[in-house]
Amino acid sequence: MKKFLVVLLSLGLILAFSMTASAADVKFRGAYYLTGAYWNNPTVADDNGYSRAFFYQRFRLSPLFQIAEGLTFTAQMDALEKQWGNTTWKGGYSDEPLSRKVTPQGGGEPTRGIQENFEFEQAYVTFKTAIGLFQVGYQPADVWGTAFGDNGTTRPRILYALPIGPMTLTAIYEKFYETDTATGVNVRREDSDYDTYAFAGIGKFKGGEAGLLLKYYLDHSKSVAALGGYKQDIYLIGPYAKATFGPVYVEGEFNYFGGKYKEFTAPGHNDVDLSGWNAYAMAKVKLGPVNVGGLAGYSTGDDGT
Repeated sequence: MKKFLVVLLSLGLILAFSMTASAADVKFRGAYYLTGAYWNNPTVADDNGYSRAFFYQRFRLSPLFQIAEGLTFTAQMDALEKQWGNTTWKGGYSDEPLSRKVTPQGGGEPTRGIQENFEFEQAYVTFKTAIGLFQVGYQPADVWGTAFGDNGTTRPRILYALPIGPMTLTAIYEKFYETDTATGVNVRREDSDYDTYAFAGIGKFKGGEAGLLLKYYLDHSKSVAALGGYKQDIYLIGPYAKATFGPVYVEGEFNYFGGKYKEFTAPGHNDVDLSGWNAYAMAKVKLGPVNVGGLAGYSTGDDGT
């Protein structure tokens, strides 16, 4: 039944695009940044400290295709996302693609290329139905609540959101790693994928919002002996809140991680449990044309051994 539903969903998307994409309206968004950085003695050493100074940049283009009422397709491309003067990339002195290792100019150990010259980061469809909103494809991930702990990455996933009055309920499936088409020691092994499942609820109220995230990380990609011989079954509980009281704005987030950090598939090993949490709070007050405030964050947990 699961495969049958996936096939029906795929056919529906193909038909939707083939019938209406020719009449789509397109909106373009984009951004460019250039950053200069200077580090002095990053190792905090007394006798061999060193400094670094460099520039890095990124150009991002994000077109939005309005296919039909309630149906959109979003893409995102990054170009020249690299450090100035770095040659370990496809547009430099090496023709190796990003997925392979390259040898830096001047020799040394082969390293992974910094970035391709032009790379698609996102491609996903969003469609609204009478039973909720669906979002399918490579889309933004690891963004929740406040900006605390977010990394804004991209991941293939399926999102379903159902608004109920001031509440929105969300279910998300993500694919980190697929074994069925992998190569090497982990190829085509049953129950060796890396998937995540998340359930969230966000409630709006006058002057703010609050939410709760439950996420499960099921990483079985290292279950074979050659890759470590263990599984990771980890869960996350993450509430947050944001509120405005007159000129004062406050927000906070708490995340607790638990579960099995290492559950060995062969006898003779002791499993490793995981327990850790982090918290963040911020408050600011608007005083005329300026904002004054402060924030604090804390993180603690096991060392993974």
